[in-house]
Amino acid sequence: MLTNLENLISNLSSFDFMKEQENIVVSNGEKIADLQAIQLFSGIDSQGEQIQLKDNGPWAYGYRPYTMVRKAQKGQPYDRVTWRDTGALYRSLYTAFSSGQFRVMSRSEQGKYDEMIDRSGDEVIGLTESSRLEFAEDVLLPAFKEVLLKKTGLKL
Repeated sequence: MLTNLENLISNLSSFDFMKEQENIVVSNGEKIADLQAIQLFSGIDSQGEQIQLKDNGPWAYGYRPYTMVRKAQKGQPYDRVTWRDTGALYRSLYTAFSSGQFRVMSRSEQGKYDEMIDRSGDEVIGLTESSRLEFAEDVLLPAFKEVLLKKTGLKL
């Protein structure tokens, strides 16, 4: 019995919460990128506010009339800024993790990504509180419980 307790103490003392969290986030980065794409399509920025276009005159909260017509012809929403035209930008999104922080970036659509940041601000990228909570509940917590059980024998 004492050996079991010593093993538990040893396992717990070597358990690195931050490293395990990083491993889970890195291995599930595509889910974060998917949440980001869903959020963009909803027209919501990282603060939960409507995405705006800077320097778009009276259409700062939406598209110019010509763009609205083009979007309608494609069957795309034009009542909000989505930064989706062909879908290439959304498909190019990935999650980069560094120094305990993650950021959604673009692999192949860097010009479009940079334009999005320039025209809508840094807040356009990043998960809202509700998206982060969804990721935590659906992915992070279940995976963390599994790792904790595997490495320490403790069940949450």
